[in-house]
Amino acid sequence: MKQLVLASLLAFSFGVSAYSVNIEELTSFENQMRDRFSMPQGIPKANSAPTCMVNMTNGKTGKQTRTRMKLIGEHTQKGTEHTYHEEDKTGSTTVWFDSRSGKGQISIMDTQEVIASGTVSNCK
Repeated sequence: MKQLVLASLLAFSFGVSAYSVNIEELTSFENQMRDRFSMPQGIPKANSAPTCMVNMTNGKTGKQTRTRMKLIGEHTQKGTEHTYHEEDKTGSTTVWFDSRSGKGQISIMDTQEVIASGTVSNCK
């Protein structure tokens, strides 16, 4: 009887060690896939678009406008300087700001010229 119990325990321990190797391999594979398909650090999340207070002057009429704007479009970053650029068939909008001060500039163009420009502040 002792031999049967000992043989059973020995067989069970080999099964457990084989199982733990498989769990370890699966965990390693899971970590590799998570690292491979995770969002790169430099790309902001879709819901984290900053908003800024914008003071613009119309280039033709001279009319000044103050409004809050959510920044969208292609985002690039160099150090603390962020640039957002969006364009379509009718023109483009470019905003850049420094994340330390929250201040920067905005430029809105039609297909040929700047139609409005100004400053941005309180970008968060």
